[in-house]
Amino acid sequence: MKYFTSEWWAKASYSEEFGKYEESLAPVRERVPADVHWVLGSCALHDGRYLSLEFDNFRSMKLSMQIDHGDICGRVTVVYASPSSVTWSSDRPIADVNMEPPVMLGYHEFSLDDEGRIQHNMLFDPRCELVVTCASIGVEYEPIPREKLRSTGQ
Repeated sequence: MKYFTSEWWAKASYSEEFGKYEESLAPVRERVPADVHWVLGSCALHDGRYLSLEFDNFRSMKLSMQIDHGDICGRVTVVYASPSSVTWSSDRPIADVNMEPPVMLGYHEFSLDDEGRIQHNMLFDPRCELVVTCASIGVEYEPIPREKLRSTGQ
């Protein structure tokens, strides 16, 4: 993470880092389809509840989260095409993210690595960071009515 680090989270000086991050997105926006731009924003996946992480022989990887804020209410799945690197930094195994209480995504950021690949850094809490580097990304969105989402806990 370059902008929304564990140290930043501890003191949370919001406006300055959000502005810097938004400015840094121009090269990433050029590399992804326009229908994916909404998920690049720093708040698009904020407080998303982790649902699943699926691999397809490293041809693709899918990270699904439940989102309920602003205009977004439902299941959001980020699809990573040709992931070249997946790194989990935590004091607990990645398999534990399915345990209760649900793991929430605090902050995330997109960038390009030195070779022009898309990098998605996700900070689930100050101790858990997932980094995915891939050729391209896509997004699947399944809206769920807010009343249903909250009443069933989906």
